Amino acid sequence: MKYLGELREHEEKPVLLKYMNSGDTAGDKSRVVGYAAMALFEDPNAYKPQE
Repeated sequence: MKYLGELREHEEKPVLLKYMNSGDTAGDKSRVVGYAAMALFEDPNAYKPQE
């Protein structure tokens, strides 16, 4: 994937913002689909998650 190679050039780091699965909303955890929200930061320590 070209985009992942570009991350190395710009030194941006991926940060996981939130992860959930369909069982979190639908209730049935026997078969789920996962979802992730991610962002790229030059300084990943600058991200302060909201509670």
